[in-house]
Amino acid sequence: MKVAIFDSGVGGLTVLYSAMKQMPYNEYIYYADLDNVPYGNKDKDLVNRLTFRAVEQIYDLGVDAIVLACNTATSISADLLRNKYEIPIIGMEPAVKPAVMNSSGKRVLVMATELTLKESKLKNLIDRLEATDKVDLLPMSEMVDFAEEMVFESERVTDLLDRKFSHMDVSVYKTVVLGCTHFIYFKQKIEKYFNYSMNVIDGNQGTVNHLEKILQGIGKGKYLRDGKKSVQYYVSGRKAKSSEFQGYMDYLEMLDI
Repeated sequence: MKVAIFDSGVGGLTVLYSAMKQMPYNEYIYYADLDNVPYGNKDKDLVNRLTFRAVEQIYDLGVDAIVLACNTATSISADLLRNKYEIPIIGMEPAVKPAVMNSSGKRVLVMATELTLKESKLKNLIDRLEATDKVDLLPMSEMVDFAEEMVFESERVTDLLDRKFSHMDVSVYKTVVLGCTHFIYFKQKIEKYFNYSMNVIDGNQGTVNHLEKILQGIGKGKYLRDGKKSVQYYVSGRKAKSSEFQGYMDYLEMLDI
């Protein structure tokens, strides 16, 4: 079973990490469009073109399913890609639904890139939940840059959080939704920033569960390999060495998210 995980950069490695923990018997391809990262501050049409180009290259590698581990790419291109390809295209969606359902009368804060927050997909989701008056949106594209630079523990991160949250009454919120896979590298830092008084959630586990169910549904569920984890890495269409991403995978292992 060969599964491709695509992202504009290194955020999707958090999805890869979760998928490999849950389904280590699969073969994985990780495709990062590092030549064009980030997507969240680009024009919608450009993001669509970049995503389609990447998925075409991934499809030619003979994969059984593709995970768009990028909320921005999902919101813009997922439906169009499903119309073109017969294999499963699995997208990311901010975990707004569970956040709203478990809000206990408090508000929900959704952090994402500017483009994800502007797209109709997120707005329609909030409307379906009848939660327009319960959900606040906060653009945090700077965190994408921090993740790409492996700036995880720096005071720059703390300064950004201070700047973003200092004007807000955080006591009105029960849940923070991380609407970008890049943000998950900072999940524990955000939890600690709020003294663990709020739930900080993301859509990774739900996406991986969905992937597993789809694979089983098409008859490509569990089968045992030789016990070795298999990942091939690509950067904007070029084969890449695993060493280029090992630092991120090691950090995720340390976080154990």
